[in-house]
Amino acid sequence: MKRTLVKVRLPVMGRVAMRWWQLKKRNADLEREPRTDLELEEEEQRASGLSAEEARQAAHRAFGNVTLIREHAHGAWGWTPFERLWQDFRYATRSCTSHLDSF
Repeated sequence: MKRTLVKVRLPVMGRVAMRWWQLKKRNADLEREPRTDLELEEEEQRASGLSAEEARQAAHRAFGNVTLIREHAHGAWGWTPFERLWQDFRYATRSCTSHLDSF
């Protein structure tokens, strides 16, 4: 008797919902990865003969802007358009409610 695996494709919204639940894990990974890379770079700088403080500064210079790297990675995951849409929706709601108060 031969067993076959049946692949079940989730609807698009199901896949989006699954990604939504993984968001906390991705954010934790995004916090951890640059920190680990900086630590490795700092160790390499110390191995080349720099003091601890000089190695830390050199590692930050070599690595670049950590916040910018996080923002680019976050945007690459595909949530940025949804977040912008949500911001627009909240702004429109605030605008409409403030205009209703003036009447």
